[in-house]
Amino acid sequence: ATGLAIAREVGNRRTEGAVLEALGAVEHEHGSAELALARYEEALALHRSVGNRRAQGTVLVRLAELHLLAGRLDEARAACAQGEAQMRAIDDRLDLVELLCVRVRLELACGDRAAAQASLDDATRGAEALRLDPQSRLWSDLAALRAALARSDATAR
Repeated sequence: ATGLAIAREVGNRRTEGAVLEALGAVEHEHGSAELALARYEEALALHRSVGNRRAQGTVLVRLAELHLLAGRLDEARAACAQGEAQMRAIDDRLDLVELLCVRVRLELACGDRAAAQASLDDATRGAEALRLDPQSRLWSDLAALRAALARSDATAR
């Protein structure tokens, strides 16, 4: 909170956005979803105002996650679409893979297994191109999503 006050006092909007994003992450981690959502939305507005496109994409991933967890599927889909467009425009491949993982969960929540599979395939190709460590969190997430999709397929039969 001190960092936020200082950034505001000196008028450093880029730092203010970064601090709000970090505060949103802390709130999200501690289960305060609505406060995290407010922090992320404020951070997104600041990132947009200063043209920080990479940070915009990162915040949009977090917003998509929060909306998905809250069952606000339309809002999650909109955040995913905006985030994907942003990340592809600046070639932010790592955050794009993370966003695609959120989209897989979103498509599964919507019952669209074909779209979930397409997003999972896209995320897997992205992770392979990045040559991520096989023990990384993203590879673990992809494995968990693959298993969730397989369970979904088995349930649908």
